[in-house]
Amino acid sequence: MTRVRTPLAGDFRRHPLHDPSGPWPQTDCYLDVWISVLHGLGLDPVPALAPVLALSADDDQLTFVKTDERDLRELYGIRYGEHPLWVSLLEHVVTQAEAGHLLVVEADSFYLPDTAGTSYRTEHLKSSIVPVELDPDAQVMTYLHNNVQGQLCDDDFAAIFRSDALTGEASTWVPLPYVERVDLSGLQRLSSDELAEAARAVAVRQLADSTAAPLGSLPQWVDRHGERMAREGMPFFHRFAFATTRPAGFAAHLAGALASWFGERGADPVASREAASAFEEASGRAQQAQLKLTRVARGRSVDVEALATAYDTAWSTGIDRLGAALR
Repeated sequence: MTRVRTPLAGDFRRHPLHDPSGPWPQTDCYLDVWISVLHGLGLDPVPALAPVLALSADDDQLTFVKTDERDLRELYGIRYGEHPLWVSLLEHVVTQAEAGHLLVVEADSFYLPDTAGTSYRTEHLKSSIVPVELDPDAQVMTYLHNNVQGQLCDDDFAAIFRSDALTGEASTWVPLPYVERVDLSGLQRLSSDELAEAARAVAVRQLADSTAAPLGSLPQWVDRHGERMAREGMPFFHRFAFATTRPAGFAAHLAGALASWFGERGADPVASREAASAFEEASGRAQQAQLKLTRVARGRSVDVEALATAYDTAWSTGIDRLGAALR
């Protein structure tokens, strides 16, 4: 079989939102891979960030932020949804690539070399990747993951694609991965004015689901899990932060980028600047809270109530001012 290329094959360029020197160079695996996909297709990914405006608390964590299919359909003509596997994952990837489409695959970071130093060959974690280019015979694949483009081969390739998964020959039973098909047949490239208009409608819709105090329960969450964090140390801290302060921080940072984007494209400039400033204030408060939590992992007591309150105040201001900018 010859080398298989998707529409993303070619020179990889990291989007400015993924600048390693930025406050949150990685968001969550799903949102990050969509930023890279849209950027790789020559599209502006910033309007697709509107779902961060609907960030809310889910009992003892914040919502997992994902792109919205309706948003992407209206902004770029892209449709996507679950793609059931009935033949091997490799066959599906090849078929969709040859048809000009993409797949978002839930993969095990244990086999993703770009995570060397964190989960590669040390921890089994679910993460979203998008195959970019592959050579099935050589067992090599280039893929998008988080804010980078990686490459895997040999044993990692075999583990990701698990050709024995549908034959009953696998020595260890593992469920088939969740996969989404990204249909690019209706891809549209709106003019600058058209994109701004579509983005405004998307943002207004997401703002309708916004909440005033997404981080207000952080002190209670710390009380609930603090003893365990002190007992298990940094590994538990990283999991806790991933579900709390990290989404709070990157959501605010991306919301600020979105507010600035609108300010440059016809929205009220004063209100847009005020929104961006408030969101960046919230982002900074989340960073401070996350830093404080490292002390809990070292067995110390901390009070995060003031930072959580400051975050929610800045977040609410950002939501209010962005709404005013878009009216």
